[in-house]
Amino acid sequence: FFYRWCFMPQQPEKYLKHKTLKTFGLSEPQLRDLLKSVSHGHDLHIRLIANLPCVDIFISAESKVERIADSLLASAEKSICNQIGDNIYAFNNENMEEVVGYLLYLKQYSLSIAENCTGGLLSNLISNITGCSFYYKGGITACDADAVNLLFNIPRESIERYGLVSERVTKDMACAVSNITKSNFALSVTGIMGLEEGENVGMVWICLYANGQSTCRQFFFSGERHEMKLKAAYTAFDLLRRELLD
Repeated sequence: FFYRWCFMPQQPEKYLKHKTLKTFGLSEPQLRDLLKSVSHGHDLHIRLIANLPCVDIFISAESKVERIADSLLASAEKSICNQIGDNIYAFNNENMEEVVGYLLYLKQYSLSIAENCTGGLLSNLISNITGCSFYYKGGITACDADAVNLLFNIPRESIERYGLVSERVTKDMACAVSNITKSNFALSVTGIMGLEEGENVGMVWICLYANGQSTCRQFFFSGERHEMKLKAAYTAFDLLRRELLD
């Protein structure tokens, strides 16, 4: 009897279950406000973790009964999803670019990228994914007016009239890179990331070109240069992600 007692598998005092929901587009204060209605207590904990430029929601549930811990976790996840909706971009450990890549692969679409202020960051992120050649056609980076004119064939008169960082030029860059690579989707980003580049530091134009239709939006980001670049890249990928989910 003593031998059996010593070597029998011991049941844990409590079962601990956890899950991470990755969000983009809402700040920590906004998320806290939205999550006020999600009940949590001694056996259920919800914590926000800043993961620039995103915010992760970490849920943990514990109980002496495993199915109760699972039920608490599932119920909290459902409530959070109802509150936050498609601002949740991943339910595991995927990055934004991995989610976008999976959706492109799943729907058999292709993507190309035109960059100015992000200096190739979007192309770097998407090309880090194994198998990206199935959906990523390629990218073009041009940081000054001469390069934009040469590589995207955008007239100098247009650049001088509207400005390199403008809705018009950003739209033309997206259309051009899509035509060059024959991709279904294209993203383009122009912006001002430093005082030496002009006024309105943090102003960024992002264009999503989708099967012949262009949608351009203006954003204002803050932080260090690398932070603004990352925010711009994730915002562009998020626009594409939402388009692919529709």
